[in-house]
Amino acid sequence: MENKTQAFVKNARIITNTLVTGILFVTIVVLLLYAGYRVYDLFLNIFEYESFEILHDIAFIIVLIKAYRVLLFYFESHHVSIKYIIELSIIAPAIEIVFAPTTHSIETRIIFMVFSIAMLTTYLLFYRRLCGMDENCNSK
Repeated sequence: MENKTQAFVKNARIITNTLVTGILFVTIVVLLLYAGYRVYDLFLNIFEYESFEILHDIAFIIVLIKAYRVLLFYFESHHVSIKYIIELSIIAPAIEIVFAPTTHSIETRIIFMVFSIAMLTTYLLFYRRLCGMDENCNSK
């Protein structure tokens, strides 16, 4: 009875791992397609945009690239890179504060600012440890 249970759990784990890997692969492909579309749209309509809109779109593409790095790191190691997550959590709110301040209320901008500064402080204080954590994940 015990062997059947263990075999069932092993097979279920293999199936779910394959399913999650497939979903992650599709997510990476969709993210790359969307980033490519944003770059294409940016260059197609570059003369119609205001300068701050161009900067916001470029910064947004950088966020998409960071998200790609997070997904790729997970795809390769089955671990989430805390360093990449913190980088993303610094950049994304800062982009909204700097390049699209009128689209958010003052309260939301304050929350973005506090969160971004807190993540930046965390990043600066624990940079070496964060890099070490990623290296440990890659060596496993």
